[in-house]
Amino acid sequence: MDQADLVMAALDLYDEPISLIREWRQYQVIKIDVVKSLVSHGSEAITPLLMSLSGYASEMRKSVALDLGLPHPNLQEPSDIRAADRAVQRRIRDRWQNKCHAPAMALMLIGSEAVEPLVRAFSDADWLARIEILWALGCIRDVRAVPLLQSVAKWWNFWDYAEVKHAARAGLRMTLEPSNGGVS
Repeated sequence: MDQADLVMAALDLYDEPISLIREWRQYQVIKIDVVKSLVSHGSEAITPLLMSLSGYASEMRKSVALDLGLPHPNLQEPSDIRAADRAVQRRIRDRWQNKCHAPAMALMLIGSEAVEPLVRAFSDADWLARIEILWALGCIRDVRAVPLLQSVAKWWNFWDYAEVKHAARAGLRMTLEPSNGGVS
């Protein structure tokens, strides 16, 4: 089991209900504690957290593929990948949680140390991970992220995955608006 697998296992506690916990508040505390624990490792946690982003994106797509009854959950056919992606998009619009959010939250809490690795990871990331990378960069509010945020906000193919362009615009707003604590 490598570091990314350990991060994903820890973050699964963040996403899955634990039957022994009766109080919602206790569950929320556990979720926050898992993220804080990962953050406590600082820059050492950045690479495994970035790797877990792509792992979660793949898991989400496989889950949808099974729900859709697609022939192969590893989605080898382009038409199957597109069908799964459309289903994931619908679910996210219906407030289905993007499982990539937990590692992105930990990266956001690590702060400015994570900016450059997040920017580098964006180009190779799945669209589900890209949404959360842009969110984390916007929350960190570091000017080093501005060129990426501006580029995606301006040039991203809106018809492919509009959520990515929306995330870039929101991240740019968070970073640049002084009223939000951004750059003045």
